Formats: sequence, structure tokens, C-alpha cells
Amino acid sequence: MASEPDGESSPENLSQENKGVQKLASKLQKAVSRRRAAQNTLKDADRYIGGLLTSQIGQSLQYLDDLTARIVKLETKEKLGKLYLNLMGSFKSLKAMENSYSSLASKGAIDAEALAELIEVDSELTGTLFRMSTFLSKRRAIGIIADSDLTALGEMVDLLQDSVRARESIAKKKG
Repeated sequence: MASEPDGESSPENLSQENKGVQKLASKLQKAVSRRRAAQNTLKDADRYIGGLLTSQIGQSLQYLDDLTARIVKLETKEKLGKLYLNLMGSFKSLKAMENSYSSLASKGAIDAEALAELIEVDSELTGTLFRMSTFLSKRRAIGIIADSDLTALGEMVDLLQDSVRARESIAKKKG
């Protein structure tokens, strides 16, 4: 079968991915309740969640870059540039935390409290990144961003940075 154009996934691939995500989520829930996890489960979480977060933030960076290129007003370009730099800092921080789940285990035993906190923070991160990506995609499509949109986008970036700092804090507890 030929590969999907532009990275699009077929319904069959999405269904398989959803099953994999559900299975991983179930394993992580069991790890929290049992306070034990297989190293391969944690590595799968690192790979999947790390990949998801970095691809979502990468997509937002691309949308922001595309939008900035279409904006004429210098003041707006400068504000978007600052948001881009903040978002890029978050991207680099997330890349540096690629083994966050694996770091929570020692000889099969896991810090269940830290795992639960990490899952919660990552849930917030993915929600914020999804909203940001959707928001930027719409603004990019029309090529216009209002001052109120800049404020809303700034708030999303701030929320994202707060979540990244919370994730770093969890990693430092164990590191």
C-alpha cells in the first residue's frame, strides 16, 4: 500500500493508533495503582507522549511562522516573534525531557505519585497544544490576527510554559 500523502493517516492506521494509545493508558493506570511498571511500558510512554508533544508544538511553530510571514504590521510581527521564541524554548525543554517516564522507575518500582502528576501535566500540555494549533491554523488560513488574538495566544503560550516547568519539576524530583 502506498504511503499516505502529506502525513495523513488512513482510518485503519488511526484505529490502530487509538488502540495502542488506549493500551498504553491502561498500562500506565495499572502502574499508578500497583506502583510497579515494566520498563518497556515506560519507554513506550516516553516515545509516544514525547513524540506527540514535540510534533504538536512543532506544528504550532510552523503555523506561527507561516502566519508571521503573512502579517504586514511590524508591531504584530515583533509580538509573534517573541511568542515564537517562547514556544521554541518550550520545544527545546520538552526535547530535553524525552525520558521522563523511564526516569520514574527503579528496578520495576515506580514513584506512583510522580507518575500520576506527570500524566496530569502531559494531559494539560496536549490540551493546550491542541487548542493552540487549532487557533493558529484558523488565523493562518485567513492571514489575519487581531490584538485580542495576540493576547489569547500569549495566554496559551504562558500556560504551556507553566506546564513545561511543572514537567521539569517532576523530572528533577527523580533526577
